[in-house]
Amino acid sequence: MKSIQATSTALVKSLQIIVLTLSFNLIATAARAFTFSTIGTWNNAIGGNVTYISGAENGVSWGQFVPKSGLSFTGKTGTGAFDNLLDLGQLKHFNNPVGFIELTVPQTVDLTVALNLLIDNEPIVRNFTYTLRVDETPDDVLPCPYQSASPCADAVFWRNTSSSNTFAAGGVDYTLELLGFSNTPALLPVNQFISEERSINETSLFGRVVPAAGVPEPTTTTGLLLAGLGLAYARRRFKRRA
Repeated sequence: MKSIQATSTALVKSLQIIVLTLSFNLIATAARAFTFSTIGTWNNAIGGNVTYISGAENGVSWGQFVPKSGLSFTGKTGTGAFDNLLDLGQLKHFNNPVGFIELTVPQTVDLTVALNLLIDNEPIVRNFTYTLRVDETPDDVLPCPYQSASPCADAVFWRNTSSSNTFAAGGVDYTLELLGFSNTPALLPVNQFISEERSINETSLFGRVVPAAGVPEPTTTTGLLLAGLGLAYARRRFKRRA
């Protein structure tokens, strides 16, 4: 009888180890990564004399001199984890002399950021549009409307700093949160930045993907169910042998 009990105890422990290992592996898999990529395109410039630039760093430029002033957005490609911050790309302002401001500088121009996600081999595409306005100031204007060194700085403004929408992938609902532009990962979203003359000034776009509240991911649920079933089976085996 003691031998049988010892064998049963060893079997239970072995099953517990196997089930717990399997469960932890599955739960770890639930925090899996997904892939993302972004690309920014410029369009719908109102006023001014602009040139659209295509390439790895899509942009729009204006001005009578070289180098020209302008804006660009550099997209990013990478992996992310649910609930974690994602750096989705970089907005830049190239601040150079432009000549006749009223003739060359657009009043507004639109930046559309296409965000491509791949979750469980399911592609998700979302587009977000920002309308940007550049306040180009004469270099020698006094007083300068923006705190800066000489010559007087310019400023870039935009609207709708944040937005969100929901989608489903693999039978699970997610919320895509576009948190807005920020100069640091501390995530204090901004809707403008001061752009010093004759320099390149930049800010980053941040977002995250969040599973719907109260809904565990499928692999987490599977792992917990397997753990419960395995332990229940081990207990029944122990009782029968005893």
